[in-house]
Amino acid sequence: NADGLSVWLDLSLPQAIARVPPNGRRPLANDREAFERLYHARRASYQQAHVRVDGTRQSVDAIVEQILDLMHR
Repeated sequence: NADGLSVWLDLSLPQAIARVPPNGRRPLANDREAFERLYHARRASYQQAHVRVDGTRQSVDAIVEQILDLMHR
C-alpha cells in the first residue's frame, strides 16, 4: 500500500447487508450466514487501511465527497 491510499468504509452489518442489491450479482451475499462470517472475518484486515471512513451516519454522496477530499490531499 505504499503507492496508494486504502480506504475502509466502516458500516454496521445491517447497513452492509442493506447496501448489497438482492439481484444475485454478489454470490457471497446470497447466504446471510456466510455474509455475516465474512463481515466479521474481514474486519481485522479492513482496520489496516490508511483511512477509516464512518459510513454509518453519512449519505452515499457525503461519503464519496469525503473520500475524494482524502485523495486530493
